[in-house]
Amino acid sequence: MRWGIRHRLEFIEFRLYWGGTVNRSDLMERFDISINQASGDLTRYQSMAPGNIRYDKSAKCYRAAPGFQPVVLTPDSDRYLAWLRLDAEGIVADAGISPADLPPFSTVPTPRRAVPPDILRAIVTAIQRRQALAVRYQSMTAAAPTDRWIEPHALAFDGFRWHARSWCRRDKVFKDFVLGRILSVSGQDPAESDPAQDAQWHQLILLEIVPHRRLSLPQRAAIERDYGMVDGYLRLTVREALLYYAERRLGLDIDPDHRSPEKQHIEIHQRIRLS
Repeated sequence: MRWGIRHRLEFIEFRLYWGGTVNRSDLMERFDISINQASGDLTRYQSMAPGNIRYDKSAKCYRAAPGFQPVVLTPDSDRYLAWLRLDAEGIVADAGISPADLPPFSTVPTPRRAVPPDILRAIVTAIQRRQALAVRYQSMTAAAPTDRWIEPHALAFDGFRWHARSWCRRDKVFKDFVLGRILSVSGQDPAESDPAQDAQWHQLILLEIVPHRRLSLPQRAAIERDYGMVDGYLRLTVREALLYYAERRLGLDIDPDHRSPEKQHIEIHQRIRLS
């Protein structure tokens, strides 16, 4: 089956599964195809899954049948909920669901961390070409901006903002530079550092997370289901360079003995260095 046809069949099934309806105009608008192509796609889907779809003459649309079972795609709750979040933040505008089919929803707003495109482009280019950059950077440990040479070798996201993982020529150490705090780039130079020597970046840590020790057994069971724990453990692999950010984002940077289980539902069982 050609990719274009399969993509349209997935769209039909996505609409039926999450929205309950689909019609020819949905396909025509989404894929810029003719009415004949749209009709052909719906006929093809009916032949593949005759028990999944029925035509509603009064509404002039196809509806998911009561015994609907996906045959083209595997339903993914994470994908659907992620789309709702991205739609609320204005990052995506169309995932194939009609606004009329969406449930009421809202999200906690996350401040946009401004990253000028020219700064990001310079960082990405430096990573790709193994270049050093002369930057003006505002650190939170200095009252005023400082000039320094950095040698970026990777990008990292801490859950809230993006960093350039870089060798700092001034401090002679690999560290993180917040992209939004790079005020300007004024020069390039061949990089001198070896990214393979960034031990914290390459060292992986396995975080074993468990429900808070003071939760009741039913509460622990609920947390295990909520976090998708297996045998009572949630196991996350994170780079050592990002370990602090990961623990802070999960609320694990506070001793569980100093915070009530009602506020901190999980705690760290152990950290394992992976070879």
